[in-house]
Order: sequence, then structure tokens, then C-alpha cells
Amino acid sequence: MIRFTSVLGAVLVVLGVGAYVLTSAVSVTALIPAFVGAALLLCAALGRARPAAGGHWSARRPSRWWRRSAR
Repeated sequence: MIRFTSVLGAVLVVLGVGAYVLTSAVSVTALIPAFVGAALLLCAALGRARPAAGGHWSARRPSRWWRRSAR
């Protein structure tokens, strides 16, 4: 999942910067995908740097604490 997170982050950064450049840098809101992509790239980098905690930084299945049955 770290590779997927890295690729998705890179695609969002390219999309955001491309949209910003193509709109002649009129609106900063065109960079929103780039901000999200940068956060994903940061999470992927942290996941690669610390493999033991990699699942905490990048996409992972949620915990199942909410599936516990009521007693």
C-alpha cells in the first residue's frame, strides 16, 4: 500500500500543479489536490522510513474495534 500511496500522491501533486499553471495561477484552490498529494507523499515516506509502523502512516484497513458485539 505504500507504493500505491506514493503513486496516488504524485498524481495528485502533478494534477494540482498542472491545474494551477493552466489557470494562469489565478486561484490557489487549484492547488488543493497538490496539498492532499503532498500529505500522502509524506505519509508514504514515513511508512518507508519506519517499516514497523508503516501501516500507521499509509493506507491500511481500519481497526475492527467497532465490530465488537454488545454484551
